[in-house]
Formats: sequence, structure tokens, C-alpha cells
Amino acid sequence: MIRRTILSALLVALAPTAMAQDNYPSKPIRLVLPFTPSGSGSPLSHLLPDRLSAELGQPIINEQKVGAGGNIAASYVAKASPDGYTVFLATINILSINPTLYKNISFDPLKDFAPISMLATSQNMLVVNPELPVKELKDFSSYVQNTKENVSYGSSGIGSSIHLSGELFKKITGGAMEHVPYKGASEPRIDIIGNRLTFMFSDLGGVPMVLDGKLKALAVTGRQREPRLPDVPTMQELGYDQFLIEPWYALVAPAGTPDAIIKKWNAALSKVMAMPDVRESFVLAGLQVPETLGAQALDTRIRSELERWRPLIVETGMKVE
Repeated sequence: MIRRTILSALLVALAPTAMAQDNYPSKPIRLVLPFTPSGSGSPLSHLLPDRLSAELGQPIINEQKVGAGGNIAASYVAKASPDGYTVFLATINILSINPTLYKNISFDPLKDFAPISMLATSQNMLVVNPELPVKELKDFSSYVQNTKENVSYGSSGIGSSIHLSGELFKKITGGAMEHVPYKGASEPRIDIIGNRLTFMFSDLGGVPMVLDGKLKALAVTGRQREPRLPDVPTMQELGYDQFLIEPWYALVAPAGTPDAIIKKWNAALSKVMAMPDVRESFVLAGLQVPETLGAQALDTRIRSELERWRPLIVETGMKVE
């Protein structure tokens, strides 16, 4: 009798939770952004939420938590209720680079979040001034190794994928290069045009400058060529086998979010990611839809990128207070 009473009590206690999951979502959902919506993730913070909102049947409201390289947003989401009504548009930097880069960090990327799915990948491109006496990447590699001129490379900040691309190139070529960090990717591109900087691994926001002839792209860091720059080879095509760098965006929720809710998100994502206008907007923004979506693929990616970048960050002494 006592066992039956306990079992009945448990069933009664669990019933509201199960019903809440079945009725999910029944109110607006907050999408926490670590950047401003006008930034590099614009299609991800506008078109994608609109389409997902239509699939899920509730508004998805952007909530900005900008600062500390995305750590403020991550900490906020890590402490949120795991009820599916707070989700986070995370990046490779926040989940796979910052935990090693920052001296003090208040979240654990593997314990504090429930992976939902990868959303998109991008890539960087090595750009120089068109007047630099190099035609292709092998010429540039020889140039940085042998020139008597000061070689400098810019980035959008310490620990960014742009910075890590430059550090990896420096390590591979063995050339003497000075890193010059900026607060974004636009200024170093302008300084390359003005011959105040030798090169950078720009994000694809610099593609229009390449098409206009203001910058020269020697290679891209992804596994495929950028569709808008079909004549620019990948680093791997040119023999840099370990040089595959694809910054990514993903959705995560607070740890403890029920699997049933994660599955609802992935069902909606599968439909939305197949929409032609969504895919077209991604291409125009220099983004690619990953071949594999879902929580497991994202979990694997977070862990593998953590292990990949930790040695380089430690070796070069990068650290942010």
C-alpha cells in the first residue's frame, strides 16, 4: 500500500512536467544573442528566428547580452531555467575557445548547456594589398619568410578565429610576424588597403572589397571554396592539410532542458534549414548549412574544437583577464 501511495504521488508530481513538454511552447521564447543583430550573424538573428517561430507556433524574441567576448550571454543562459524558453545563439569562440582563453570564466561549455544543433559554418580568407608583389599563397609564404620588411597581421581581437588563423599560419611558415589586434574586422581591412598592415585572415565580410579589387584574397580556410570567390583556393588545396578553420554558430539551451523539447527544436530546424530562401540568405552572408544537424553533432563539434585550440592558445600565451 505504501509503495502504491509513493508511486501515485510521483505520477501526480510528474504529470504537470510531462504535460508542459507536450504543450511546448505555450509562450514566447527568448533567443539570447552575444552580438548585435546587425553583426556577422544577421541571417541567424532575423530570418531564422522568424521561420522557427512559424514552425514552433510562438514568437521568438531576440535578447542581446553583449560583452566579454560572449561570456556575459553564456553565463546568463547557463543560469536560466531549463524549460525551453531560453535558448542561446552560441559561437565557436564562446564554447570552444573562451574556456581556455579567459583566465576567469563562470560557465562550463560541457556541463552548463544542452546542445540543440549546429546552425551554420563560415570561413576566413587570407587577404593582402593587391600591390604586394605576390601572385599566390606560395609566393606570400616565401615573402613573409624572407622579406626584410616588417610583417604584421591584423585580427578582430585576441582569441578570435581570425587571430587563431594568423597564429597558425605564423607557426606553419615560421615567419617573423607581429600581431595587431583591433576591435573588429573592418579596421584591419582598411589598414591593409592603406599599406599599414601586411595581411589578415579576414571574415567573409571582406568579400565585397575583394570583388572591388581593393583587397586580394590568396586562400580561404574552409573545406570548400567560397561561392562568390570561385577562383580562390582553399588552404587545404594548397597543401596546408591542417589548416581547416570554420567558425560556427549553434543553438544551445541551459543544461537539464528536457530531451523532448530539444527534439521539437530539431524537428523545426530540419524543416527551416531546407527552405530555399533560408539557404540563399546563408550563402549571401558567407554561411553554410552543416551536413549534419542535431544535438550529438554539436556536442562532438564543441568537444573537438576545445581540444584542437587549447594547445595553440597555451603555447602562444594568449590570455584575457
